[in-house]
Amino acid sequence: TAFTKQTRNDPSAMVEMVRLTDGRLLITNAWRNRREFPELLEEMHKQEERGKLMWGRSPVVIVENRASGPSLVQAARARWPAMQIMTRDIPYAHSDLYSRSSTVSNYFASGRVVISSQFTSWREMYMLEMSNFIGSKPDDLVAATVLLLEYCFSGFMGEPPKVTVTYGRGW
Repeated sequence: TAFTKQTRNDPSAMVEMVRLTDGRLLITNAWRNRREFPELLEEMHKQEERGKLMWGRSPVVIVENRASGPSLVQAARARWPAMQIMTRDIPYAHSDLYSRSSTVSNYFASGRVVISSQFTSWREMYMLEMSNFIGSKPDDLVAATVLLLEYCFSGFMGEPPKVTVTYGRGW
């Protein structure tokens, strides 16, 4: 994601997951769009507030530590100091998205990650991208999902948050 919304830039993407009491992750929301930096900052706050209202506690916002990501985190912390926001490096610095997705795909296959059937406004877009991503665009929701799953299953979570939001690839 770049600082402008020109078509040659990758869209911004967000995936929200809730940790269920049985330890599984439930995907509850997905969003992909092109935004210029100020609009993206507002959208991130809007989604964070929506998650807070829906789940009754502040979500953790994870931003990929690339491109405009560090600037986005810095601006969000300045405007909304209570927001729980962090950057995350891609854990496998020399891996492409296909390789990274292979390492987390078993979480879907084993049922540790499930997709909500109740939230339908985004489900078709999400499922289409997830099933067609190898070698095709867009792949921003795939990248956001992989980044989030790498975080959730990496052992760095401590006390699991009720909601985890991530903003996608290229940040």
